[in-house]
Amino acid sequence: MKTCNGRRGARFGAAMAGLLALTWSTSSAALATKVDFVELDKNGSLLYRDNFDNGLTPSQEPGVYAVFGTFPAGAEVGGKLTIDSEWGGMGTNALGQVRQTLNVTGLTGQNSADPTTLGRNDLISFGGVFDLVVPSGPLNSGYGIVLGERGAGGVLTHSLSLMVQYISSVGPVIRLFDQNFVTGTITVLDDIPLVVPLGADQIGFELSNEDTKSTSFEGSYAFVSNGVSGPGVTFAVAGPMFTMADTVRATVQVYSAVPEPSAWALGSIGMLALGASRRRRPAAPSA
Repeated sequence: MKTCNGRRGARFGAAMAGLLALTWSTSSAALATKVDFVELDKNGSLLYRDNFDNGLTPSQEPGVYAVFGTFPAGAEVGGKLTIDSEWGGMGTNALGQVRQTLNVTGLTGQNSADPTTLGRNDLISFGGVFDLVVPSGPLNSGYGIVLGERGAGGVLTHSLSLMVQYISSVGPVIRLFDQNFVTGTITVLDDIPLVVPLGADQIGFELSNEDTKSTSFEGSYAFVSNGVSGPGVTFAVAGPMFTMADTVRATVQVYSAVPEPSAWALGSIGMLALGASRRRRPAAPSA
C-alpha cells in the first residue's frame, strides 16, 4: 500500500510540476526581434545613428546607453541588435501591471547646456527599423520606440510609445499610446490592426514633432521589404510630450507580460483539486 501511494504521489507531483512548467512557458513566453538601426535627429541635424555594426551590445557601451536588463555577449552581430524580453528586468507599466522589459535608452543630455539635450524648444525625430515579428498571446507583449520624461532621480514619469503589440482583447496591432506614471493611466491614442503586406520583412517607426513650438508628437510607421521602405502611415491623433519635464530621452523597448499571482494560485488550486479527486477514485479491480 505504501508503495502504491508513493507512486500516486510521484505521478501527482510530476503532473503538477509539468503543468506549472507548461503554464509558465506558455503565459510568460518571451518576445524577441532584431533592430536594424536607430536614428535621432535634433533641429534638422543628425544627433546619432547606430547601425549596430561594432559588435558591442548596449550593455558594453555604458557611456552611450542605459540598459534596463542585460544583454548577453553576441547579441549584436551582422549589423543587427537582438532584443529579447527574456533579458529584461521586472517592472510595471503605468497601471501597475508586471512586465518583463528590456529598455535601451540613449544617454542624451538633461540640461540646456548640453548640446545633446532634447528639450521642449527642439525639433526632434526619433526612429528605428525592426525585423518584423508578429507577437502572439496569450498575454500582452510588444516592441518599438519610446520617448520618455523623467523626474527626480531619473524616475520615468511620462512616456509616448509607438509599438507592434499583441493585446489579448484585440490581437496584433500597431499602437500609439501614452503612459502617465504619476496618475497611473494609459491612454491609447490610436491603433491599427497589424496586417503584414506580402514580402514585408521589417517595420520602421518614427516619433516626431512638426515644429519647435509644438509639444505634440506624431507617430508614423512604414513596412519595409528587402530594404525598400513602403509608404508611410501617420496616426491621426498626436501624443503630448513635455508634460512634466523639459527634456526627453529616446528608448528602444521590448516587453512581455508576466502572469498575475492570482493566475498562479488558480492553477495550483486546480492541480491540487485534480490530485485529490484522483486519490478518492476507487482502485480498479485486479485481474
